[in-house]
Amino acid sequence: MITQSFINQHIKALQPTDSIHTALQQMNRFHLQHLPVVDQDGAYSNLIEEYDIWEHQEQHKQIGSIPISTELSFVTDEAPIQDVLKILIKKRLSLVPVLDNQNNYLGVITLESVLDHFAQANALYDPGGIIVLEMPAHSYSLAEIARAIESNHARILNSHITTTPDESMVEVTLKVNHTDLTFILATLERRGYVVKDSHSETNDYYQEAQENFDAFMNYLQM
Repeated sequence: MITQSFINQHIKALQPTDSIHTALQQMNRFHLQHLPVVDQDGAYSNLIEEYDIWEHQEQHKQIGSIPISTELSFVTDEAPIQDVLKILIKKRLSLVPVLDNQNNYLGVITLESVLDHFAQANALYDPGGIIVLEMPAHSYSLAEIARAIESNHARILNSHITTTPDESMVEVTLKVNHTDLTFILATLERRGYVVKDSHSETNDYYQEAQENFDAFMNYLQM
């Protein structure tokens, strides 16, 4: 997916004439440590960080008079969402501004929204079962594996592949939408697949995983 789908229109950019008080109010409201700053023409100029603001006690002081220490960061609206996550994590940002191809400011994408997207994409919220298969790299076919699993009226929610250092073998980690893996495992083994590991995510496991993820998201908002 591209970044355009994740732009948050509710978080407004600051202008140089806005006060420290206004910036802190906005940061507190959305649980952010950064906010974009645009010039009088609406063009993106930089990010201001909460740390920069707290060094100045005068709440009426204008944002434009404060030295900004944060490195200039942004993505284009056609960039893949994976690039956004890399920037957010590498530069320790709570959000990243989005510009179009003409460098016009469009809005921001928050770290919370990106992490939530990847959690959804990896089926974190869906209970099911985990199966780990090991096979020669040349024998790997997700379509064949899916057919074996679907023959048991189940489906793959997510898959991940890791290779050995010499790339001769692969380890395929699958999440399926069934917690009872008995018949699925029997079918896979009958078709010659080596099951390296498997476990079921019970309701308790699912609830704990979601609670841990929610706690992590709340930590990011502190």
